[in-house]
Amino acid sequence: MNDSLPGKLYRFDTKLGLIYAPDLTISVEHESGPYVVQTNKQGFRTDRDLYIDASKEKTTLVFGDSYTAEDGVSNGRRFTDLLKKDFSGTEFLNLAISGSSLD
Repeated sequence: MNDSLPGKLYRFDTKLGLIYAPDLTISVEHESGPYVVQTNKQGFRTDRDLYIDASKEKTTLVFGDSYTAEDGVSNGRRFTDLLKKDFSGTEFLNLAISGSSLD
C-alpha cells in the first residue's frame, strides 16, 4: 500500500469516526493481489446507498474490523454479499471498516 492510499481510502466523520471516502472506486494492492474497493455516497463499502429495505423480512447489520470488511476481497465477493444468495429474505449491510473494532 502506498503512503497516499489511506488519505484516498478513508476520511473522518464527526459522528461516525473513520469511514471510507464517499463515491470511491479504487484498486488496492494486497499480499494476495489487488482488489477493488467501491464506496457509496454515504462512505460505506457498497455499490449502492444504504437504507432499510422494507421488502426484506430481516435486515442484518454487520460490524467489525478488516476481517469483516474483508481486506483483499473485492466488493460483491465478500461473505456478506454471498450470504444474500443463501438468505434471500434477509438484507445484509456490511458496515465494517479496517482498523476498527466493535468497541
